[in-house]
Amino acid sequence: DSDREARPDVVPCAGPVLRAPLEIPVRPVVGLEHSSDVAFADVFVRLCEVDEKGKSWNVSDGYVRLFDAGPHQALRLELSEAAHCFRQGTRLRLQVSGGSHPQHDRNLGTGQSSAFGSVGKCSERLLGLSSSRVLLPVLAAPPSGDAPSRCCSPVARPAVPPSRWPGPRRAPRRWIPG
Repeated sequence: DSDREARPDVVPCAGPVLRAPLEIPVRPVVGLEHSSDVAFADVFVRLCEVDEKGKSWNVSDGYVRLFDAGPHQALRLELSEAAHCFRQGTRLRLQVSGGSHPQHDRNLGTGQSSAFGSVGKCSERLLGLSSSRVLLPVLAAPPSGDAPSRCCSPVARPAVPPSRWPGPRRAPRRWIPG
């Protein structure tokens, strides 16, 4: 994600360093004030976790194609499902951009089909960051003295190798030339 954030068309917004782990059990939601000078516009939003060294990882993202974009629109983007634990000492970062090609079809900004259109139109975008929000449904912290959450605990290795786990086994797949 660090390469993406270096692009001139991506606006990264970082929060403060987390003083405690933060668990999100479901999909985050982003409320964004957005303005565009063209009616046909895309908005791509990505929520990332950034470690102490500045390395960024994708946690969840969302995309919307607008057919009636204009000034001062309030957008609500439900991001992809994300059961994730942000570790203590990391930051949350939001990336906002006007598209995500090739992950999503390119938008020419003219209303023409991206498959058959040949002329694109550049757009100017404005983001109202003071009125934009990231809504994170979080799990409550355990009461003091209780065991920490499994999600934010160090990864436990199984005592029994997977080959000896109980349960049904599948026959090995074989490729038969035809």
